[in-house]
Amino acid sequence: MNFDWSEYLRLARELADQRGDEAAMRTAISRAYYAAYNIASRHKAAEEARSSQAGPHQAVWRLLKQSGNSSWRRAGNMGLRFMEIRQMVDYIDMVPALPWESRKALGTAETILHFLSS
Repeated sequence: MNFDWSEYLRLARELADQRGDEAAMRTAISRAYYAAYNIASRHKAAEEARSSQAGPHQAVWRLLKQSGNSSWRRAGNMGLRFMEIRQMVDYIDMVPALPWESRKALGTAETILHFLSS
C-alpha cells in the first residue's frame, strides 16, 4: 500500500496547533513541505524530474513551473520558495518570524495541493 503523503500535512497541522514550540513549528514547516513535494513529485507534470541532474527537489518544482497549465506553474513557483524556507528551518539556528512562517507553510502546502489538483 502506498503512503498517503497528505498525512504529513495533517501531522504538520497537529504539531503547529497543539504544541507550538520552536521544534514543533520547525517540524511542521518541514513536514508540510515534504507533503507538498512528495505529492508534486508524483504529478504527471513532474515525471521527468526523477532523472534530472539538478537535484530532484528543484527539478520537480521547475518542471511544474514550466508546464503549460497556469495552476501547475503557480505550484512550481510556490514550491521553489517553499523549498528555501524548509531548508532554513532544517539547517539555520535563528529563524526570524517562525510562528508566522509556520502558519504560512501550512497554507502554502494546501495551496500547492489545490493547484496540482486543477
